[in-house]
Amino acid sequence: LKQALAVQLEQSPYLNLLPESRVREALRFMGRTPEERITNDVAREICVREGAKAMLTGSIGSLGTHYVITVSAVNAQNGDVLAREETEAESKEQVLKSLDRAASTLRGKLGESIGSVQKFDTPLEQATTSSLEALQAFSLGEAAHLRLDDAKAIPHLKRAVELDPNFAMANATLGVAYSNLTQGQLADSFIGKAFDLKDRASEREKLYISSHYYDIVTDDVDKAIEILRLKAGKRIEDRGERVATEGTIQTYVHHNGKLGVLVEVDCETDFVARTDDFIGFAREVASHIAAAAPLWLSEEQVPDEKREAELHIFEQEAADKPAEIREKIAAGKLQKWLSEVVLLEQVHVNADKHEGKTIRQLQHDIAARTGENVLIRRFERFVVGE
Repeated sequence: LKQALAVQLEQSPYLNLLPESRVREALRFMGRTPEERITNDVAREICVREGAKAMLTGSIGSLGTHYVITVSAVNAQNGDVLAREETEAESKEQVLKSLDRAASTLRGKLGESIGSVQKFDTPLEQATTSSLEALQAFSLGEAAHLRLDDAKAIPHLKRAVELDPNFAMANATLGVAYSNLTQGQLADSFIGKAFDLKDRASEREKLYISSHYYDIVTDDVDKAIEILRLKAGKRIEDRGERVATEGTIQTYVHHNGKLGVLVEVDCETDFVARTDDFIGFAREVASHIAAAAPLWLSEEQVPDEKREAELHIFEQEAADKPAEIREKIAAGKLQKWLSEVVLLEQVHVNADKHEGKTIRQLQHDIAARTGENVLIRRFERFVVGE
């Protein structure tokens, strides 16, 4: 049921689940084994160490022939319950459906909009399997696979596929495990089947399946990289409604003391705001602003009258060109001008270091690395005498 709950919640752009790798790493720092069962007290300590805002707890109990399922989100700092949902399943076969409803309702209680919940809400039976036994076997196999112990993972994953041959993620993970053990024919078979079944998976899992299909089965590395970039970009786009209320203000002052910059870059958690990677990004943006002197943060901030005035100038410059291309020339010059005066559209001044990426692309990169919504909120550039 933990695996099923994770699949449901991972669909949300509002929630960012702590990866199993970071949970295991935190356990090691705590002097515990990565396989140790996590109690509520241990979970709260992990949350505090990793900067997680809440921990999720769940329980299931029998009530006659029915089952009562409870899911709660608890404040990691003080133990207060942030949200709680309880539901009842009429039979064992209805447990996954009931958990699905409870998780969707919990997302709403945690602040996610109704529209977002409805948009990112692939039913569990479609995203995973309708078989609790298959899901249990997959969970054991997935845990071993994430510990890089594919030899132990394979028997559990094979059992999951035997119980439900149409379990897309079980087929995909089994194929990847076989690939890691250099058993190419078996890897191609299971990943190929997962690819055929990918429409039964969630959007995130579709990208996982497709990237491994092109990487391992067809050996089309460029296509696999394209899908992975799409995966990162899609998560960033989906995070758009998540609020960035933490962050940092960084400065740049030129050595002659006559030029200075202030920039505010925001994220979702204080944990990320204090990391060297995030602070380094903000400093890179500040130094770029000092050198490139952008006038506006985004295209939306460019006043309409200024945009129209520049477009009029470019139309005048193209007046001697054929009528059929005159408009395109002016529009192209306007776009080039915007890329020179709008911060997010500017290529970073240190193009070699940043591979010719724009500030917007670098912002997307840091968002992908941190798993949070990252925004350049505002900036100010000061020049003595101006």
